[in-house]
Amino acid sequence: MFFLAVPFLVACTEDDGTDYCKNHYLFHADHMDSIGSLEAELSAEGLLAVGLSLPYAALARDGAGQTRDSLLESILQPGNVFSITSDHDCGPMTATGGAGTTGFEAEYESDCGASNRIKQVNVLLFDLLRDLDEVKVSIKTPAAAKHFAISRQCDAAIFRLQNPGGKD
Repeated sequence: MFFLAVPFLVACTEDDGTDYCKNHYLFHADHMDSIGSLEAELSAEGLLAVGLSLPYAALARDGAGQTRDSLLESILQPGNVFSITSDHDCGPMTATGGAGTTGFEAEYESDCGASNRIKQVNVLLFDLLRDLDEVKVSIKTPAAAKHFAISRQCDAAIFRLQNPGGKD
């Protein structure tokens, strides 16, 4: 009888503080230099500006056996990096990018119209980069701002990136 009670006690007292997805703020600062960053901003005038930063470690290999140069060209194709769902279609997207001091940087721009509203941003980088584990995402519009991370290890977006008590 004693042996049956031990697993029950362990299950009841198990601490989920080490749960990577639920308490990501405990782990986030430790790997900031190895995650990607995608920042999207829609201005009141309807200009969509998206910035992408990728650490060099994330560019080590891809899923299709591409060379590094062809991989970087793939990253400059916005449809390989993200998709936007909005009230109205945006205009053609321009892209620029190149090597930075810590990784690859890219910028994308499109005129989406002054009355447009972003409904959803889908980050597609995980399909392109096998060595990328996490992307920090910031989305700003005239009406709202969201900040979260997505990780291969988690089923949903991670909104808890900082200690809920305000101390990191």
